[in-house]
Amino acid sequence: MFNPKVSHRSEPLGTEARVEIYDHLLTDPAGLVDLAQHHRQAFLQAQTNAFPGLELPLPQAALAPWRDWFSSTAKQHFGVRRVVDIQGRLSLVTAQPDQLAPVQRICHRDRLETEPGELAIAGVLYLFEQEALGGTNFFTAREPERINERIARWAQMTAAAFEVDTGWPPSYMLAANQHFEHLLTVAPQFNRLLLYRGDVFHGSAIAAPHLLCDQPTQGRLTLNLFMRCKRSAA
Repeated sequence: MFNPKVSHRSEPLGTEARVEIYDHLLTDPAGLVDLAQHHRQAFLQAQTNAFPGLELPLPQAALAPWRDWFSSTAKQHFGVRRVVDIQGRLSLVTAQPDQLAPVQRICHRDRLETEPGELAIAGVLYLFEQEALGGTNFFTAREPERINERIARWAQMTAAAFEVDTGWPPSYMLAANQHFEHLLTVAPQFNRLLLYRGDVFHGSAIAAPHLLCDQPTQGRLTLNLFMRCKRSAA
């Protein structure tokens, strides 16, 4: 399943975090695309998170190899010793800019319900060939002490009120602004996996939303992973 000759590099995200990038990760990535296409009717609109599209949750049996691979290959880059829990899904971004809620127009964090001594780690595997569908942007808050309050306030706003408050037209977030500094953009590549701390602000770098569609073989299909890990002893 996993390519023993995978290419790996690491890029800094500010001074306290990094993104780990693995190219040519799977020996048969097309198999995941075929799986998604076969189960296309089982994809549902995201209900429990702010993902702007369709999702297909994966069973634990399908995620067990990912847990094992991370534990044997990647955990040392994050200072963790074991995976406590792993969740995953196949995902298709489908929303056009004028369909985005305010919280979908800004970058976000994948902050799982962690216990003391745990760290949330997220991952995205690109399963599309068309690079114009966009990679991933990483950001940091200019005023970290105030950003949670702002996000909570934005989440209660209508789209019109949000646009007045921020001055941002309907769009996926692509660049720095008065509240966020841009750190890095990672371009998409078929069969490329990104791993990063869940508390790092990030978002899809979608500059050509007209290319989005709800078909796994043509759209912005990704495998998204969410892991809760036990930190290594200091």
